[in-house]
Amino acid sequence: MSDVRVCGTILALDVGAGGYLAEVGRRMRTACVQAGVLLRPLGNVLYAMPPLNTADDSLVRIVAAMQSAVRAAGG
Repeated sequence: MSDVRVCGTILALDVGAGGYLAEVGRRMRTACVQAGVLLRPLGNVLYAMPPLNTADDSLVRIVAAMQSAVRAAGG
């Protein structure tokens, strides 16, 4: 992982090299779906934008999905 950015409730992780059409995005999306979470990878960047009223157990599930996605990306 090369960069982590947080702005309010938005978390963005840069994973590996590449741009908007990087293959790593597909691998991260697949890992998230398998974990039961829909996240927004754009190329090599994985985004999470949960609403402010997201329950703690849902946040834990989102973080676990993001960890799976980073592992799937090789980061």
